[in-house]
Amino acid sequence: MIRMNRLVVVVSIAGLALAACGSDDPDPTGAGPKPVAKQAPADPLARMAHAVGNGKPGAAVLIRYDFASKPAVGTPTELQLAFIPQAGVDSLDILVSGIDGVTLSGPLTASFADVVPSKPYMHTVTVLPDRAGVFYLSVVATTQIGNQNLSRTFAVPFSVGNVPVPATSSRYRLVSDVANDRSVAGLTTNAHTEWVFGSTTVAEGSKVLPLLDVDYTDVTDAHSGHSALDLTNTARLGQRVSLNLSVGHQPGATAGPIRSLTVEISTDEGATWQPTSIRNLHNGRYQATYTHPHKGQSISLRIHATDTDNNTLTQTLTDAYNLH
Repeated sequence: MIRMNRLVVVVSIAGLALAACGSDDPDPTGAGPKPVAKQAPADPLARMAHAVGNGKPGAAVLIRYDFASKPAVGTPTELQLAFIPQAGVDSLDILVSGIDGVTLSGPLTASFADVVPSKPYMHTVTVLPDRAGVFYLSVVATTQIGNQNLSRTFAVPFSVGNVPVPATSSRYRLVSDVANDRSVAGLTTNAHTEWVFGSTTVAEGSKVLPLLDVDYTDVTDAHSGHSALDLTNTARLGQRVSLNLSVGHQPGATAGPIRSLTVEISTDEGATWQPTSIRNLHNGRYQATYTHPHKGQSISLRIHATDTDNNTLTQTLTDAYNLH
């Protein structure tokens, strides 16, 4: 999973798997598809993926999500979303929308008034894919903080069906693009992610791919440690800052530890790039330190991570946050 907290855009590939060829078993009863129900654990958030990084508080709302069952062609399943407002939020409105190849049903909007900080507010929609592939749902969360409304757009990607591959160890490349049309201010305009990884088939069932996962926690002032971003995802020109992030693998994957990480910044939307100073804080946590220019409108980020099994992640966030 790829997750972002204050930097807003979230790209999260959860549970992508390679399976043995011919391992799917059609329903022998011929019965029509039925929504799959799942007994909730004692902690309703325990099984949920972090669609937004769980680092330093400060983002207006965090989102976690979980599917009742692995999405399958022609089979509706429930998607449960948990919205966790942060301190200062008075109310929360959400809008869920899909893309071609996915039919959504159930209430696609919801409103929560007089919300309590850190309390999860649950919402469920039904997802019905009509073909195999990788899809993205869009979730817009609008929070009211005093007299100000602040919107955040999140992507909830998911895979449908297994990927049949030869019964040998091979290298694969997976590419994801999430674009924002600038209808919501302060959001990354494009998130381009490429994974390169090794995997092989299994005799039965499926295995979780060793996809690297980056969690952007916050951008902080390099001297005070306080957040450098305001509620409009904007930082000051000329400020020396640290990008705090965590790097690992998606849950359930088996892979070696992180071997290297580089972070580059751009002030011209990716035309040119400058290196940053990387500090390894251990346990998968890193800090990239750099200085904002004295003029410019935004900072773009490019991250490259490699583990000891040569699985790699390269992610480019165009206009990751604004400058003023």
